[in-house]
Amino acid sequence: MDSFVYRWRHQPTKMWYIGYHKGSAQDGYICSSEIARPEIEANPEAWERRILRSGSRAEMMDLEHRLLTRLDARNNSQS
Repeated sequence: MDSFVYRWRHQPTKMWYIGYHKGSAQDGYICSSEIARPEIEANPEAWERRILRSGSRAEMMDLEHRLLTRLDARNNSQS
């Protein structure tokens, strides 16, 4: 298990970001989003990260894709 899928949630608005990362949950990685990352860095106490699952890179890439598709992230106003 060298990768994980995570969710960041902005507590005041319940907006969320889901992604996967190859590495450790403790390696300091935030996310790749050019929108979410600056928001998280500017106000970290308003955000909560949850590790949804760990596994191989291929498994986590697949899980991220399935979650984002199921949640219709592209059109979901909370995404």
